[in-house]
Amino acid sequence: MPQDHRSPVDRAIAQLEGGETPASPADLARLGDELKRARAFPYAQRIFALARERLGAGDDPALATRLRQQHALCTYKNPEVISEEGLREAICILDDPGDALTTTSDPETLGIAGAIHKRLWEIDGRERHLEQSLDFYRRAWQQGPEVDDGYTGINAAFVHDLLAETEEGDSGPGDAAGHREKAQRIRERIRDHLEQKLQDPAAKDYWSTATLAEAHLGLGDYARAGSWLAEAARCDPEEWMVETTARQLASILRIRGAEADARAKDALQKLIGGDPEALTTAFAGKLGLALSGGGFRASLFHIGVLAKLAELDLLRHVEVLSCVSGGSILGAHYYLVLRRELERRPDGKIDYVEIVREVARDFVAAVASDVRNSVIKSPTAVVKLLAKPGYTRSVRIAELYEERIYGPVLGREGPIPLRDLRVSPHGHGGAFHPRRDNWRRHGKVPVLVLNATTLNTGHTWQYTSTFMGEPTAHIDESIDRNERLRRMYYDEAPAPHSSASLGGAVAASACVPGIFRPLVLKGLYPGKTVRLVDGGVRDNQGVLTLLEQDCNAMIVSDASGQMDSQDDPKWAALGVSLRSNSILQSTIRSILYRELSARQRSSRLRELSFLHLKRDLDAGTVDWKQPGAASTPTAAPKSTPYGVPEPVQAALAAIRTDLDAFSETEAQALILSGYLQAGKYVPQEIRSLPARQAAGASWPFLALRSQLTSPDLLRELRLGSRRFFRGPRRLLGKVRDWLS
Repeated sequence: MPQDHRSPVDRAIAQLEGGETPASPADLARLGDELKRARAFPYAQRIFALARERLGAGDDPALATRLRQQHALCTYKNPEVISEEGLREAICILDDPGDALTTTSDPETLGIAGAIHKRLWEIDGRERHLEQSLDFYRRAWQQGPEVDDGYTGINAAFVHDLLAETEEGDSGPGDAAGHREKAQRIRERIRDHLEQKLQDPAAKDYWSTATLAEAHLGLGDYARAGSWLAEAARCDPEEWMVETTARQLASILRIRGAEADARAKDALQKLIGGDPEALTTAFAGKLGLALSGGGFRASLFHIGVLAKLAELDLLRHVEVLSCVSGGSILGAHYYLVLRRELERRPDGKIDYVEIVREVARDFVAAVASDVRNSVIKSPTAVVKLLAKPGYTRSVRIAELYEERIYGPVLGREGPIPLRDLRVSPHGHGGAFHPRRDNWRRHGKVPVLVLNATTLNTGHTWQYTSTFMGEPTAHIDESIDRNERLRRMYYDEAPAPHSSASLGGAVAASACVPGIFRPLVLKGLYPGKTVRLVDGGVRDNQGVLTLLEQDCNAMIVSDASGQMDSQDDPKWAALGVSLRSNSILQSTIRSILYRELSARQRSSRLRELSFLHLKRDLDAGTVDWKQPGAASTPTAAPKSTPYGVPEPVQAALAAIRTDLDAFSETEAQALILSGYLQAGKYVPQEIRSLPARQAAGASWPFLALRSQLTSPDLLRELRLGSRRFFRGPRRLLGKVRDWLS
């Protein structure tokens, strides 16, 4: 009989998929525990649900309680379940008629309920969730530290600290002092209990020693905290346990204002083994970068932002790259070059400046030609467009992206399957999982997310290197009752979707309604034909994906087409429709920005840098004045704080957002604008990560800096905002300049 070389988890998953699971609830519980330890929560959830279905009247009540607790735990940790929906479902599972949450005294049940409500607060920011979380933790803690060795108590203290920070941030001190005092009393009691208990070496395990260390850390005794963290490290914990503990301890220090204290950092190093990258990650959190839509204009602005982030040594910290439309065209290119270097060079030896330099050079050359109209320049493509059903301009432009931009990076021709783009970093053995394996790396492996919009449901559709489909979060079921097209992994998808291509994903993300036909996916869901359009229809900045991916620090590069003021808006039907759509898009953008600002105020989002083409431009006001009144003198043009004259920046903000060719001057000016703005604001607004200026970095676009005040430059940029007759106008401009 052939030997089975699969891991225990792979065998367990195969059993579940093949319907060969154990029969008894107790055996199923052991299988579920194995899956849970491997963080395979979707499968563990199904196993615990199945075990509960098979419980009989004569089974042990304690087993029934444990299965209910683990079913709830794996439900709320399952990334395949819509976040808020999964959390509500988990609460319902815990709230058993025979042991209601309102009356239960079981510390495990109360602890899970407390964790669920804390997670709900992280999602929607409602303080009542923190208060409910505290209530559950406190009810378990009131039974004494002996019941669970202070687990619920130490979490109650942490929630007290969060409530203190929230009250200070929202409306002044409030009862912040009271919350902090209660937190300290809880920690003192836990310290006294565990110091005595852990004198017995046989009583030491990871969680009890880590809990004692957290109590000392919260009380400011960093020396004792370090001693117990070193003891916890000797308990041989799993990596996820170390990361979870380190992040919570870093949060406590941040709330206490002690994150810069060298003694506190030394204490944490005792747990994580002196790893400076893990320490930085624990304090800084998860950094996400969003590249907005806006055609090639956006792509070029984003290059400038990437160039400055590379110089500041911040690009290596990015863990999620969320891209929309024009941002997807550029973001996919950057990801491919970075992937090549991550697989080729050891961690810490990657030159991000050179990566961006290569991307900038090749991308500017690629967009110097008219990609949009190149769709019909190939006779073969024209024949296929006319004769082949389903072969549209959108499909053809997907081929052009791979032919002109992405194929040369990989040195290959033809479609590029997304499933082939997973990163296997140099020197890393086995499969690499960014969520699990990134936190100790010097150069993070980012998750690339290309965002489109599903016409069927109105939801975001995501493409990554592992799955495609609608995301698990940010669908508010209280008002959105449309179906969710569940994401699927490529190895589960039917052909040809198992080989979904990079070019097709980018084309879907940049499929501007009215210009390109939707990308069509047939045979994925019973009775449905999925049609995808530009991701900017739903979220043109890509920030919802960063929120879904739990990023608590964000850099948003927004070069979208922001609505301008008009003296005499068009009144015909088409003009009114287009203007109304612009107003709607502007409203969505404002709502998303307010959401990010609210999260930052409540500390759920630690840091935010929002860069955009109209930043710091004078909006101006228009006064009503009586006939004959003296007019206000026109002020001389001024420069933005990042050194671009306001008329030039305004002209850049008005440049077209299509896929037409861009002149060298237009391209370099857009790149320079993104570079200068990022250099001004990112170091001020992303302070938890060390920013260091790269020595000797030089860029071709910097040569344009001395020409920013040139009337010729301003004239060419203003010409770039015209959608028609740009070629003849440029020619006439050159003739006029020659004659003068």
